[in-house]
Amino acid sequence: MKFSVLKNLIKEDFSARFHRKITKKMFFKSVMADLNFRVVVLIRIQHYFYENGTVRGRLIATFLRNCTIKKYGVEVGNKAKIGSGLNIHHINGVVIGEQALIGKNLNIYQNVTIGSIKGKYPVIGDNVSIFPGAIVIGNITIGSHSKIGPNVVVKESIEENTILYIDNKVYQGIVKK
Repeated sequence: MKFSVLKNLIKEDFSARFHRKITKKMFFKSVMADLNFRVVVLIRIQHYFYENGTVRGRLIATFLRNCTIKKYGVEVGNKAKIGSGLNIHHINGVVIGEQALIGKNLNIYQNVTIGSIKGKYPVIGDNVSIFPGAIVIGNITIGSHSKIGPNVVVKESIEENTILYIDNKVYQGIVKK
């Protein structure tokens, strides 16, 4: 990953969170004052170093990953592919597995797990929201523009524009924003 790609990802993450164009002053203020955005920036830097491919880069990435686990309670695998516009609303207990594939504009809340079953990870589309306590595991696909409600365990693929609630009711045909 080139530094310019890292910079653009962070800009898009900023815009997704704060709904405004980034300035240097706002960026540094946000990193210092907003723990959730700070963790997103650390995740991006972690992936930048890991994808560098050097031993030193991978060691730095692993160090950053361990720091985010210990200090913020967020674990994101070094090999996870996460699109732009990542927005973590509450950082506590978020786990994104090592090989998860995530599209653009993911909104994720506290205590969410995106993990594997027998080494197979989910693929999550664009503009997906995953609410507190949800677990998304296995070789499944979450369609774009979907919403996964609180405390839902998802082990089967869901189509685009789906809202999934704890009572396992699926509501489809949601209008895109």
